[in-house]
Amino acid sequence: MGSGLVQRDLVPGGIRLSPAPGAAAALTDLIDLERDCCAWINFEVAEESVVILTAEGDGAAVLAGMFVAS
Repeated sequence: MGSGLVQRDLVPGGIRLSPAPGAAAALTDLIDLERDCCAWINFEVAEESVVILTAEGDGAAVLAGMFVAS
């Protein structure tokens, strides 16, 4: 995912991920896996495969720390 992520932005309650061209399928696969294990995350697929992940309470802070460049 690190090589396919074009942009990561904070949004109220979480993050917005924008994949590189050709990486949208990998992002969709990741979302499908995460929906099974992380029901506390709300996933919204917007235009052009942009994904918005949000959560309530402490979940928002956890999301804010995800996909940070190291």
